[in-house]
Amino acid sequence: MNDVENRLAEYRRRKQRVEVRERVLNNMKSLLSSYSKKTKPTDLENEGETEKLCDSNEETKTEPVTENETICGNSDIGKSNLILKSIYYILCFTCWGILYAVFIQLQFGTVFLIVSCLVGMYLNTGTKAPGEVSAYSVFNPDCESIDGTLKAEQFEREIRYGHTAVG
Repeated sequence: MNDVENRLAEYRRRKQRVEVRERVLNNMKSLLSSYSKKTKPTDLENEGETEKLCDSNEETKTEPVTENETICGNSDIGKSNLILKSIYYILCFTCWGILYAVFIQLQFGTVFLIVSCLVGMYLNTGTKAPGEVSAYSVFNPDCESIDGTLKAEQFEREIRYGHTAVG
């Protein structure tokens, strides 16, 4: 009987390790996907992904989360997210610096700098929400301009008929 209890205890320990490993992997995946999507913790909360970051027995917040607050109300999680974010940026900058030094040795440092700046600008552009209009009217359906844009037709009417002609 003792052998069965030992095997059962070993099975429970293995099962618990697997569950902890899965929870950590899910937290890391959601954290890394939030960095790649350039979302903030409030965006994660709006998408209902806070359950992935919080334990099932903790209550999630319903009001918006500020930079200093955490998603789950646990300051340790917020601090660990900040530490992970800092480590992520430090590693990215270190990798970029090493690659830049390699390209300088290959006498392509300027090319690498320009290309990395273009890639950085592209990655930081973000995405447009469905139905959101662009500030540039040529990208909108029917070349519709946003409110407050000075169009050539409006400018011409103001020059010819005065500012009262604009309606």
